[in-house]
Amino acid sequence: MFKIAVIVVYIFLIHSYSFAQDSIVDLPLDSLIRKWEGRDGAMFQEIGPEFCAQLVSNPQHFFKTMKRNPESFFSWVKSLQSSSFTIYYFASKQDSINKGDRLKNLRKNMLSSSTMIDKDSTYKEMTGKLIEALQGMKIRYID
Repeated sequence: MFKIAVIVVYIFLIHSYSFAQDSIVDLPLDSLIRKWEGRDGAMFQEIGPEFCAQLVSNPQHFFKTMKRNPESFFSWVKSLQSSSFTIYYFASKQDSINKGDRLKNLRKNMLSSSTMIDKDSTYKEMTGKLIEALQGMKIRYID
């Protein structure tokens, strides 16, 4: 009887820990989505790159979470050029070049992550729109 009670408690703890871990992982992206939905002014330029980083670091989680928030996802994709791939004035030409190189690399990583997930039909519409946007994306420089 004691062994059964220990096993039941163990299973409960493992399940609780697993659930807590999933919830902790969801918080940052969910929080960014809430900020995106309430954005004003130039806030989209701060949140956009964070979405990019989330996509590259964990594409499966990114698309799973964004699937629950399609309006935010598609509005982010629409604003991707200005929110993440436009370089505004930098102190030196070299700073602009360095930032441009980093953004080109980010674009490549985002394409790679999206293409990998595109094989999953669950996210086909989302990945398709993002891949299409990224393929046509050029780094824009504004002085």
